[in-house]
Amino acid sequence: MSKQWLIIDGYNALHYIPEFRKYISGDIEEGRHQLIDLVSNYQGYHGGKVTLVFDAHKTARIAKDRSAYRNIEIIFSRKNETADSVIEKMVYESDDKDSICVVTSDRVFRMTVFGMRVQVMTVEIFLKAIALEMKETWQRVKMDAYKPLNNRVWTD
Repeated sequence: MSKQWLIIDGYNALHYIPEFRKYISGDIEEGRHQLIDLVSNYQGYHGGKVTLVFDAHKTARIAKDRSAYRNIEIIFSRKNETADSVIEKMVYESDDKDSICVVTSDRVFRMTVFGMRVQVMTVEIFLKAIALEMKETWQRVKMDAYKPLNNRVWTD
């Protein structure tokens, strides 16, 4: 099995992350950037491939439908196409379904992609995974910082 590939329903995540909900009716572009930064930082800790998929009709202007930001791929659906349909197509066309995990809290869509034999995770569970990964990484960093002191032999 290859490294995990997370495919995240972008605007669905914005709706389900309490700190980001304020952007839905306000500055949705800022919310999108905040989510992209969060997911990019997570990918830096976790590794693997991460793709964020957004509905293009919810943004004012799209320069191109695919781009990369740091270490993640960002896709905007085309006109008259939903993020869900883009994700379905990505899953369908993949040769390595065992590595895919779709992140969405849309119950109907979760059932759809689960039926395609891929892992599915709610946004809430994904947030818990982010928090746990960052906590474990921070604990490793703290432990590594003290290793030289713990292994040192003190003599007078």
